[in-house]
Amino acid sequence: MLCRLRAAATVAVLSGFLGTVALAQDPDAPDDSLSALEAEVLAAKAGLDADESQSVTSEDLYRNFKRAFQARDGARNFLISVAPARGITPPGRISCTAEFDLLVGGVKVACQNVSDRAEILLVDNQDVQGDSVLPESHDTITPLGLIEPGSDGTARLVAQLGADFFSNTEVDLVVLVQPDGDPTAQRQLVALGGPSAFMRKFWREARAGRNGRAEGSTSETGGNLENDPRVRLDLADVDTLQGAELFFREDFDGNGRTCASCHRAEANLGLDPAFVRRLRRHELMRFDGLKDPLFVTHPRFIGRHPVPELEVPVLLNRQAMIRENIDGFDSPAAKFVMRGVPHALSQAPSIATPLPRPDGTLPDGSSPAVAERTGWSGDGAPVTGALRLFSVGAAVQHFRRQFEDQTPGAGNFRLPNDAELDRMERFMLTTGRTQDIDLTAIVFGDAEAEGGRGAFTAGACGLCHANAGAIARADIVEDDLEGQDGDDLGNRNFDTQVERLDTPTRRAYLAQAGLELTCDGGFGGQGLGLEEFNFDSDCGLGQDTGAEGDGIHNPDAFGDGRFNTASLIEAADTGPFFHNNAVDTIEEAVGFYRSTAFNTSPAAARFQVDLSGLSDTAIVNIAATLRVLNAGFNLRIAQQRCAAAAKIIGDSLQTSRDEDRDTRKLANGLIELANEELADARTVLGRRDAEIDDVALSIDPLHPDLRRQIRRVIANNKELLSGRRGRDRQLLAASCATRVKAVREGLTADDSSNVLNFTMGAGNLGF
Repeated sequence: MLCRLRAAATVAVLSGFLGTVALAQDPDAPDDSLSALEAEVLAAKAGLDADESQSVTSEDLYRNFKRAFQARDGARNFLISVAPARGITPPGRISCTAEFDLLVGGVKVACQNVSDRAEILLVDNQDVQGDSVLPESHDTITPLGLIEPGSDGTARLVAQLGADFFSNTEVDLVVLVQPDGDPTAQRQLVALGGPSAFMRKFWREARAGRNGRAEGSTSETGGNLENDPRVRLDLADVDTLQGAELFFREDFDGNGRTCASCHRAEANLGLDPAFVRRLRRHELMRFDGLKDPLFVTHPRFIGRHPVPELEVPVLLNRQAMIRENIDGFDSPAAKFVMRGVPHALSQAPSIATPLPRPDGTLPDGSSPAVAERTGWSGDGAPVTGALRLFSVGAAVQHFRRQFEDQTPGAGNFRLPNDAELDRMERFMLTTGRTQDIDLTAIVFGDAEAEGGRGAFTAGACGLCHANAGAIARADIVEDDLEGQDGDDLGNRNFDTQVERLDTPTRRAYLAQAGLELTCDGGFGGQGLGLEEFNFDSDCGLGQDTGAEGDGIHNPDAFGDGRFNTASLIEAADTGPFFHNNAVDTIEEAVGFYRSTAFNTSPAAARFQVDLSGLSDTAIVNIAATLRVLNAGFNLRIAQQRCAAAAKIIGDSLQTSRDEDRDTRKLANGLIELANEELADARTVLGRRDAEIDDVALSIDPLHPDLRRQIRRVIANNKELLSGRRGRDRQLLAASCATRVKAVREGLTADDSSNVLNFTMGAGNLGF
């Protein structure tokens, strides 16, 4: 049993700052003492201007992209990666890069792992009702020519289309088909790829400039969202909010699931076992059955489109794990892995690929064909791994009505079209934070968190998680990076042997499900046949014959054993941890790194680290650092949402004594989500129990005084939601923003609180 003796002194965060306000004595009671004058003071100090409610929009991110793209002469070096798409094309290993010169109309295509002749086509998707991202008969299709494999499996094609070609044509897809094949026949497709939403916007702007006309939003029309107060008040842009609408509500004519079925707004855009249990219990009590499409596979599902085989019910219900055919759909019932649902927060600073070596390969050994690192193994999106195409993979994997059939069409599901993919990418890029912080510039007010911060930044943690994010530290010195400037190594994949982290709970659930699974080999298993194991993960499930890599015993897997680096700022309240939901607490996750599995792993050998001597105290301190960071993140989102709600309510009161129904519903939704984040912050900072190496640890709360202040803010917000009207609601929302900011500043010492002022995306205001 490990108990902490905490310092008696705590930061008096509200002293002076809110000194004129008499706080409620009952910590669960709201503040009912807001006189008009005091409320005005709170409103003034709530920062209802840019620094509190303003968010980074997708347009802001696009401007940053455009500057960088132009700096490297992107119009003359416009790259699109092309690869097979699981569930859409037959499996294969071919990968290509198409390089466009938009100014002179030149195209160069270079391919690897080419086994057969193929024709290369350019597809300009036309905006027709009911269209999808795939080629269709009404689209404009331009043939480039044939490629033939050389003796080394490579192929190249060079084409000159003329200087005016790209003034009139936008390339939405580069497609490889069988020779003389029909690109509109899905099974004749060999590989495909397309540009990101920002690349597409750049292309349209370049076309518009050459044709002498302006280019506006991705959207042809913003519909009612153009009048949404979040848009009118410059809190978010239309495309981001349209992307949020699609993410949370569009089921793509499938089984009823949406992206938000597994990435819940009220659960950190993720899914955890406690949430699944609460939702299941609530639905059974209310409906005597399960209506939420998350449960389409459950025997008691009473929705429109049950799909019994789509998930493994016991693992979904008990562990919040879902079936993933990450290595292909050639045998969907046999060739799959079970993974937890990763949160979808803070994608913008987390998914960049590493800088390539001079020879074009990547320093972590993964494929350069994967454009962005999504999902647990960095190849979560189909085709080239780009975030924009993640929604395509989600539709194929999770939305279909027919388990054995991944073909889009009536009675099964539809694929998103280009505009929908653009909007959803813009939304996903603006969830959570949009930048990393400088962890070395922070001084935490809690002694254990501060001790953990020093250990984290000076030790091995920061090698993979610079500033507690998902990007590798820029000053890593490795032989395979000679000649690189080291400015940004991107998100990297590592084999930490985490798949060996087996637990009795995991074994019990697998046995209850009656599963005989291959282990999860992580990155790089796509395109392999059912018996083509290429990695011996030795994960300890099933019967092991003792022969390493024998292709027979259960530890063999598809992939190279590597999983990508997850951001840690959002980690503490998004457990269970690792791709297999193997441990429940952040302390247990940190404790993994002193295990034999990690310290004999390729990742440990690569960086020549040995953490087997990591003490209980060091584990608790590092976990405390991550808990305080997570709480600061929770508080910053709550602050953003409360300030936005106050602005929205205030805007409505300019023309009326009270809000209209839609405004009230929008503001209430923001406050309810703010309360979810505040509750998460209290939980993250609260008492916790962990078991590390069979030793039970009971650890006292962090910042107990701040936890009490958070509880008061939650109570005030409930008062706002319960019946207050007009000006009172605005002032209560404003006071929420003010007080949450003060609590967040109390997490740090000295003048470093500004570092925890995370730069937040406008997507946090969509739900």
